[in-house]
Amino acid sequence: MQITYRFDFDDGKKESFAMDFDAETMAYRSGTDAPPPEWARLESNKCRNCPLKEADSPYCPVATQ
Repeated sequence: MQITYRFDFDDGKKESFAMDFDAETMAYRSGTDAPPPEWARLESNKCRNCPLKEADSPYCPVATQ
């Protein structure tokens, strides 16, 4: 399953992120075997409104794109 997040900023800039998830578990699939960078750990840089729990998803899915 793929979900695309689109962001429209006040300055006119637009960004989009297409993310793949397992259809049964909704677990994020990064599409790469490379380990994510340490700065992408939720415990380090979690957004204030992020609903993810570090125990379930140790890395930010957008940061690992």
